[in-house]
Amino acid sequence: MTEEKIIFPEDVQLKTITITKFDDGTNLKEPITLYLADDHLVSNERTARDILCTHYSCECGCPSRKPFLTCEDCRDKARKEKYNASEKKEWLEDRPVCNGECYFNEWWEIFNFCLEEDCTLDDLELIHTEEKKYKGCLDFFNLFHNVIPEGLDYDEQIPSQIKQAIDEFNKKIDNLDITASYVQTKVYVLITDEIREEFKKYKQEQENE
Repeated sequence: MTEEKIIFPEDVQLKTITITKFDDGTNLKEPITLYLADDHLVSNERTARDILCTHYSCECGCPSRKPFLTCEDCRDKARKEKYNASEKKEWLEDRPVCNGECYFNEWWEIFNFCLEEDCTLDDLELIHTEEKKYKGCLDFFNLFHNVIPEGLDYDEQIPSQIKQAIDEFNKKIDNLDITASYVQTKVYVLITDEIREEFKKYKQEQENE
Protein backbone atom coordinates (compact mmCIF):
# COMPACT_ATOMS: atom_id res chain seq x y z
CA MET A 1 0.00 0.00 0.00
CA THR A 2 1.48 3.34 -1.05
CA GLU A 3 2.03 5.76 1.83
CA GLU A 4 -0.09 8.87 1.58
CA LYS A 5 1.84 11.92 0.48
CA ILE A 6 1.41 14.87 2.81
CA ILE A 7 2.07 18.37 1.51
CA PHE A 8 1.39 21.38 3.71
CA PRO A 9 0.86 24.84 2.17
CA GLU A 10 4.28 25.99 3.30
CA ASP A 11 5.92 22.97 1.65
CA VAL A 12 4.44 23.53 -1.80
CA GLN A 13 7.03 24.08 -4.52
CA LEU A 14 5.58 26.92 -6.54
CA LYS A 15 6.16 27.53 -10.22
CA THR A 16 5.79 31.07 -11.49
CA ILE A 17 5.20 32.64 -14.87
CA THR A 18 6.07 36.25 -15.57
CA ILE A 19 3.89 38.06 -18.09
CA THR A 20 5.27 41.17 -19.80
CA LYS A 21 2.76 41.61 -22.63
CA PHE A 22 -0.97 41.77 -23.17
CA ASP A 23 -2.64 39.21 -25.43
CA ASP A 24 -2.45 41.69 -28.30
CA GLY A 25 1.32 41.92 -27.93
CA THR A 26 1.57 45.36 -26.34
CA ASN A 27 3.90 45.68 -23.37
CA LEU A 28 2.64 45.91 -19.80
CA LYS A 29 3.72 48.90 -17.73
CA GLU A 30 5.07 46.45 -15.17
CA PRO A 31 5.60 42.67 -15.41
CA ILE A 32 3.01 40.48 -13.65
CA THR A 33 4.05 37.32 -11.80
CA LEU A 34 1.47 34.53 -11.73
CA TYR A 35 1.53 31.18 -9.96
CA LEU A 36 0.82 27.88 -11.71
CA ALA A 37 -1.62 25.75 -9.72
CA ASP A 38 -3.12 22.63 -11.31
CA ASP A 39 -3.09 24.11 -14.82
CA HIS A 40 -4.55 27.36 -13.51
CA LEU A 41 -2.77 30.68 -13.26
CA VAL A 42 -3.51 32.59 -10.06
CA SER A 43 -2.17 35.92 -8.89
CA ASN A 44 -2.23 35.16 -5.16
CA GLU A 45 0.55 33.03 -3.66
CA ARG A 46 -1.58 31.90 -0.72
CA THR A 47 -4.32 30.73 -3.08
CA ALA A 48 -1.82 28.78 -5.14
CA ARG A 49 -0.41 27.06 -2.07
CA ASP A 50 -3.91 26.22 -0.88
CA ILE A 51 -4.76 24.62 -4.23
CA LEU A 52 -1.60 22.52 -4.38
CA CYS A 53 -1.34 21.34 -0.77
CA THR A 54 -2.92 18.07 0.38
CA HIS A 55 -3.17 18.76 4.13
CA TYR A 56 -3.35 21.53 6.69
CA SER A 57 -1.63 21.50 10.05
CA CYS A 58 -4.06 20.92 12.92
CA GLU A 59 -3.61 22.81 16.20
CA CYS A 60 -2.52 19.53 17.80
CA GLY A 61 0.32 19.25 15.28
CA CYS A 62 -1.16 16.39 13.25
CA PRO A 63 -1.88 16.68 9.52
CA SER A 64 -5.49 17.23 8.51
CA ARG A 65 -6.61 16.28 5.02
CA LYS A 66 -8.26 19.06 3.05
CA PRO A 67 -10.78 20.59 3.35
CA PHE A 68 -10.69 20.14 7.13
CA LEU A 69 -8.56 22.52 9.20
CA THR A 70 -8.56 20.11 12.16
CA CYS A 71 -7.58 16.44 12.10
CA GLU A 72 -10.03 13.58 12.44
CA ASP A 73 -9.08 12.84 16.07
CA CYS A 74 -9.64 16.47 17.09
CA ARG A 75 -12.95 16.57 15.22
CA ASP A 76 -14.06 13.39 17.00
CA LYS A 77 -12.96 14.81 20.34
CA ALA A 78 -14.84 18.07 19.74
CA ARG A 79 -17.96 16.19 18.66
CA LYS A 80 -17.87 13.98 21.76
CA GLU A 81 -17.38 16.99 24.03
CA LYS A 82 -20.38 18.66 22.41
CA TYR A 83 -22.41 15.45 22.78
CA ASN A 84 -21.46 14.98 26.44
CA ALA A 85 -22.36 18.59 27.27
CA SER A 86 -25.62 18.60 25.34
CA GLU A 87 -29.16 18.43 26.67
CA LYS A 88 -30.54 14.88 26.66
CA LYS A 89 -33.93 13.33 27.30
CA GLU A 90 -35.47 9.89 27.02
CA TRP A 91 -37.09 8.74 23.81
CA LEU A 92 -40.62 7.33 24.02
CA GLU A 93 -40.79 6.29 20.35
CA ASP A 94 -43.38 9.02 19.84
CA ARG A 95 -41.55 10.42 16.80
CA PRO A 96 -38.42 9.45 14.86
CA VAL A 97 -34.88 10.05 16.07
CA CYS A 98 -31.82 10.26 13.85
CA ASN A 99 -28.06 9.95 13.92
CA GLY A 100 -27.52 12.69 11.36
CA GLU A 101 -28.10 10.35 8.41
CA CYS A 102 -30.58 7.59 9.27
CA TYR A 103 -33.98 7.97 10.92
CA PHE A 104 -35.35 5.39 13.35
CA ASN A 105 -38.91 4.86 14.58
CA GLU A 106 -38.38 2.10 17.15
CA TRP A 107 -35.59 0.87 19.38
CA TRP A 108 -35.36 -2.50 17.65
CA GLU A 109 -34.44 -0.67 14.42
CA ILE A 110 -31.59 1.02 16.29
CA PHE A 111 -30.50 -2.28 17.83
CA ASN A 112 -30.31 -3.89 14.39
CA PHE A 113 -28.39 -0.93 13.00
CA CYS A 114 -25.82 -1.21 15.81
CA LEU A 115 -25.37 -4.92 15.15
CA GLU A 116 -24.95 -4.37 11.41
CA GLU A 117 -22.49 -1.50 11.87
CA ASP A 118 -20.75 -3.08 14.89
CA CYS A 119 -21.18 0.02 17.02
CA THR A 120 -22.65 0.93 20.40
CA LEU A 121 -25.79 2.91 21.19
CA ASP A 122 -23.66 5.82 22.36
CA ASP A 123 -21.66 5.82 19.12
CA LEU A 124 -24.80 6.83 17.23
CA GLU A 125 -25.30 10.07 19.18
CA LEU A 126 -29.02 9.97 18.46
CA ILE A 127 -30.90 13.24 18.14
CA HIS A 128 -34.57 13.97 18.82
CA THR A 129 -36.62 15.39 15.95
CA GLU A 130 -39.59 17.71 15.68
CA GLU A 131 -42.45 17.81 13.21
CA LYS A 132 -42.32 19.99 10.16
CA LYS A 133 -45.87 20.85 9.12
CA TYR A 134 -47.25 21.53 5.66
CA LYS A 135 -47.63 25.28 5.29
CA GLY A 136 -49.65 27.15 2.72
CA CYS A 137 -47.18 29.15 0.66
CA LEU A 138 -49.01 30.02 -2.53
CA ASP A 139 -47.95 33.42 -3.82
CA PHE A 140 -49.72 35.52 -6.46
CA PHE A 141 -46.56 36.40 -8.38
CA ASN A 142 -45.29 32.82 -8.41
CA LEU A 143 -48.65 31.62 -9.72
CA PHE A 144 -49.20 34.28 -12.38
CA HIS A 145 -45.73 35.68 -13.20
CA ASN A 146 -46.06 34.50 -16.81
CA VAL A 147 -49.27 36.46 -17.45
CA ILE A 148 -49.10 39.62 -15.30
CA PRO A 149 -47.52 42.83 -16.68
CA GLU A 150 -44.25 44.19 -15.29
CA GLY A 151 -44.55 46.74 -12.52
CA LEU A 152 -47.96 45.54 -11.35
CA ASP A 153 -48.87 47.17 -8.01
CA TYR A 154 -49.87 44.37 -5.63
CA ASP A 155 -52.00 46.54 -3.38
CA GLU A 156 -53.78 48.50 -6.08
CA GLN A 157 -54.11 46.35 -9.19
CA ILE A 158 -54.49 42.72 -8.11
CA PRO A 159 -58.15 41.67 -7.94
CA SER A 160 -59.25 41.34 -4.32
CA GLN A 161 -61.09 38.09 -5.13
CA ILE A 162 -57.81 36.45 -6.18
CA LYS A 163 -55.93 37.71 -3.12
CA GLN A 164 -58.72 36.43 -0.90
CA ALA A 165 -58.77 33.01 -2.62
CA ILE A 166 -55.00 32.61 -2.18
CA ASP A 167 -55.15 33.67 1.48
CA GLU A 168 -58.00 31.24 2.16
CA PHE A 169 -56.12 28.39 0.49
CA ASN A 170 -52.97 29.05 2.56
CA LYS A 171 -54.98 29.21 5.79
CA LYS A 172 -56.77 25.97 4.93
CA ILE A 173 -53.45 24.16 4.43
CA ASP A 174 -52.14 25.58 7.71
CA ASN A 175 -55.26 24.43 9.59
CA LEU A 176 -54.97 20.86 8.30
CA ASP A 177 -52.05 20.38 10.74
CA ILE A 178 -50.44 17.60 8.70
CA THR A 179 -46.82 16.58 9.30
CA ALA A 180 -44.69 16.83 6.18
CA SER A 181 -41.39 15.64 7.64
CA TYR A 182 -39.19 15.59 10.72
CA VAL A 183 -36.14 17.75 11.34
CA GLN A 184 -33.51 17.22 13.99
CA THR A 185 -33.41 19.37 17.10
CA LYS A 186 -30.47 20.18 19.39
CA VAL A 187 -31.59 17.67 22.02
CA TYR A 188 -29.91 14.26 22.08
CA VAL A 189 -31.43 10.95 23.13
CA LEU A 190 -30.65 9.83 26.67
CA ILE A 191 -29.36 6.25 26.64
CA THR A 192 -30.53 4.79 29.92
CA ASP A 193 -29.21 1.69 31.69
CA GLU A 194 -32.55 0.03 30.96
CA ILE A 195 -32.11 0.57 27.21
CA ARG A 196 -28.54 -0.69 27.35
CA GLU A 197 -29.77 -3.84 29.07
CA GLU A 198 -32.46 -4.33 26.43
CA PHE A 199 -29.86 -3.99 23.70
CA LYS A 200 -27.60 -6.49 25.47
CA LYS A 201 -30.42 -9.03 25.63
CA TYR A 202 -31.41 -8.37 22.01
CA LYS A 203 -27.81 -8.88 20.89
CA GLN A 204 -27.56 -12.18 22.76
CA GLU A 205 -30.82 -13.38 21.22
CA GLN A 206 -29.61 -12.58 17.72
CA GLU A 207 -26.29 -14.33 18.32
CA ASN A 208 -28.05 -17.44 19.63
CA GLU A 209 -30.32 -17.80 16.61
